[in-house]
Amino acid sequence: MWHGDIHDVRQLGPTGRFFKFAELFVTLGIMPSELTPQSGTVRAQARKDKAVISTGVAAGQDRSRMDKEVVKAVLASPLTIPWPNIPRHLQTTVMSSLIQLVPHSVAEYHVSRARCQKREKRARRADKRSAEKREDLAHEDTGEVVQEELKNGEDSHRGEAVGEKRKDPPSTSVIPSIELGPTMGESHSPRPERPQIMNHIVLGINETIKSLERSIDDLKLQLLILTDAINATSRPRPNNLLPTAPRSPSPPLTSSPEPDTLASSSEQSPLVFILIPLQSISPQTLVSPIPQYCATYNSLIYQYMQLARVASARLKENAWSALPVEEVRVVPMGRTEAELAAMVGLRRLACFGLRASHPSIAVLHGLLPKSILHPPRHSITLPFPTSGLQVHTDGPVAHHSVAAIKTQPASTNSKPETITSRPERAIPLPHIHYAPIQIKGITTKAPLDGTARKQTRLEEVRRRRIEVKERKRKEMEETKRRWEKRLKLRKNSGHGKSRKVPKAGEKGVVNGEMSKVKARSGKEQGSGQSEQGGIA
Repeated sequence: MWHGDIHDVRQLGPTGRFFKFAELFVTLGIMPSELTPQSGTVRAQARKDKAVISTGVAAGQDRSRMDKEVVKAVLASPLTIPWPNIPRHLQTTVMSSLIQLVPHSVAEYHVSRARCQKREKRARRADKRSAEKREDLAHEDTGEVVQEELKNGEDSHRGEAVGEKRKDPPSTSVIPSIELGPTMGESHSPRPERPQIMNHIVLGINETIKSLERSIDDLKLQLLILTDAINATSRPRPNNLLPTAPRSPSPPLTSSPEPDTLASSSEQSPLVFILIPLQSISPQTLVSPIPQYCATYNSLIYQYMQLARVASARLKENAWSALPVEEVRVVPMGRTEAELAAMVGLRRLACFGLRASHPSIAVLHGLLPKSILHPPRHSITLPFPTSGLQVHTDGPVAHHSVAAIKTQPASTNSKPETITSRPERAIPLPHIHYAPIQIKGITTKAPLDGTARKQTRLEEVRRRRIEVKERKRKEMEETKRRWEKRLKLRKNSGHGKSRKVPKAGEKGVVNGEMSKVKARSGKEQGSGQSEQGGIA
């Protein structure tokens, strides 16, 4: 029966063989699910590990020498600011909406400016070549004039020698001026005017970092001014620490701060969005400082908002004015560097920033609210998730059900009628952005059986100790045997001869052990002499 079944299976194709074996296993009472366990479960992985262990033990391997892969939790750096994660469809939507933020005049301006720069460069080269030609022609004319003067001088010397006098003075030659016509630099077209929208965008890594540094410095200055104003209203406290530098005078409370420091013009308005084609940049360490700068700026904004609350409670309205500050956010994109560069008319573009003064900045605010794209912050300024933390938002809350009970006369036995209104849909607000987990897992190897590994290690240490002790004992015995042999030779040779002291570098004698063996041999020699005296 089995031979016939196997012969029939050989004649079938792959699909027929599968069904034939399945029918055979069902006939034998074996389910197909029991044959091949699911490889994606923990139980299946444990089975694989056990199979590997049993295979290794069966092959003669020592269980204490075998290792297994484990995931170990280690502490990560809390100063690292991770890149935010944005879905692919949002990245595509943001790229399509940038047409509203960057008009075509920006690309035309950059292309025209590049053409003008090339034209001016060619004109400068042409001017340089024409100047070199003028110098060469001038040198040639000067050489001809010098030769004529030398020739005229020789003729005059000859005439004076003969006795003839020259009546006409030598004529001075004038170098003719060479006119090469107008150069290309005189007929070039003027540079294009810079569009006004360029005051609201920032292009390039260096310009973005400069803008962030300028915003951080301005915000620090405002923090100092606001802190001095708040401290001026409180009672003076003794300063335990001496200042290392003279303090700047605080502005009077009656006068408002200077308008040039608070007025945020289009050039000095801070950034609110920074778009980076992260997947197109290699290496990515070129733009890694940008999240750090953004986190520092956002931390200062948090401090400024806290001080503004204190100032609103302590200071008068005309004593200070709050700044319209907003946190800056980083928008990591995919491989979109070519599209961004073509949009602004440049060859390459690794960073694209938008200021708060941009007239169409509300487009990105609608696409990327803070509930979807969190501003980068340092971990020390973020709360840690706890069970007792309550979330409060000032937006519309979605009520699950609103019941309105209508009272009816007592004579009727009908139950009160409940009307449930449709719940209101709340806007997704940024409830709380928690601190990221500062623990990361690394894959490493650990002993398969820790107890067996420890026992093996102890046995190895004990065996090595025994070997060392045995080697030292043999060395001592060999040294003692040599000294006894030398003592016998001295006794046989006589007492009148000088003793031969072995050198410390002889073979088989250790410096530290030689003194011990010598003292021991001296004691034995003294005891031997006393015994000989007693016998005599």
